Amino acid sequence: MRDVLSWSPHVGEIRMVVSSDVRGLGVGRALSQETFALALSIGRKSCSFQMTVDQTGAICDFRGALGFKAEALLHDHVRDLSGKKHDIVVLAHDVAKVRAQMEAYGLPDAVRPRA
Repeated sequence: MRDVLSWSPHVGEIRMVVSSDVRGLGVGRALSQETFALALSIGRKSCSFQMTVDQTGAICDFRGALGFKAEALLHDHVRDLSGKKHDIVVLAHDVAKVRAQMEAYGLPDAVRPRA
C-alpha cells in the first residue's frame, strides 16, 4: 500500500492477512517475498510492516530472509476480535539499499522500476 498524499509517499506499507486454514504452510512467506520483490521493481525507497509481537514466525521471516529491522514497539496498539489489546512491532527495510546492491552486482533488470 502506498498513499501518495502522505508525508512518506516513497514508503510502501505491506499489509497482509493469511487465512487461519493455511497458516503455517508458507503462504505468508511467499506473499511477503513477492510483495518485497514488487516494492523493488516499482521503485519504493523503503517498506514497513506491522504485526503483533506474538507472530514470532512472521517476525523471524521478515527479519531473517527479507532483512527487515525492528524500528518501534507500540504497546496495546491493537485489539483482537474479543477486545484483548496487543503490542505491535513495526519493522522497516531500506529497499533502495537492496536495489543499489543488486545494480552493483550487475542485476539492474531485476530491480528496474515498472513503467
